[in-house]
Amino acid sequence: MIEVASVAVRFALYGDLMLLFGLPLFGLYALRGTERVSGSVLPFRRLIWPLALIGVALSSVALILLAAAMSGVGPGAVDREAIGMVVTGASALRGRPASWRCLPLHGSLFPGGAGRSSC
Repeated sequence: MIEVASVAVRFALYGDLMLLFGLPLFGLYALRGTERVSGSVLPFRRLIWPLALIGVALSSVALILLAAAMSGVGPGAVDREAIGMVVTGASALRGRPASWRCLPLHGSLFPGGAGRSSC
C-alpha cells in the first residue's frame, strides 16, 4: 500500500513542479509585453508561492514514504534515523556515507591512488 501512496505523491509532485515552472515560462514566452506586466491574464505571482509550498510539503511526504518503504514499516513508524539514512545516503551500521574511495578499481581510475585504501 505504501508503493501506491508513493506513486500518487510522486505524480502529484511532478504535476506541482510542472505548474511551478511551466506557468512562469508560459507567461514569459507566450504573453506579450502588456499582458505580461498587467497580470490580467494569469495572476502568476499569486500562484507561485502556494505551488512552491505545496511542492515542499509533497517532497516531505515523499521522503517519509520512501523511508517507510525502505525500512519496511508504516509511514507513522518512521524514525529520524531512517530519514537521515535516506537523506545522507549513510548506513546506520557503518556510520558514514559510501565513498568513491572504496571502489575496487580506484587505482586504475585515478592516477596516484593505487596502494591507498581507506575502507
